[in-house]
Amino acid sequence: MSDPRVLVVSIDGVLPGLLTPTVAPALTALARSGASCFAARTVRPAMTRPVHVSMLCGVDPSVQG
Repeated sequence: MSDPRVLVVSIDGVLPGLLTPTVAPALTALARSGASCFAARTVRPAMTRPVHVSMLCGVDPSVQG
């Protein structure tokens, strides 16, 4: 039995509509081959570390501190 792996790719400051197959062919191919979300919204204020922790833990920054 193989060891299951998960790859999470989060890119700050990029509008999802700009990630096209022409501009980012490897990234869009990776997104097509697994689960992806190009419609996610951030929390305010949008600070990288708290937002990423919230995304991985599934709780609002006000909860996780």
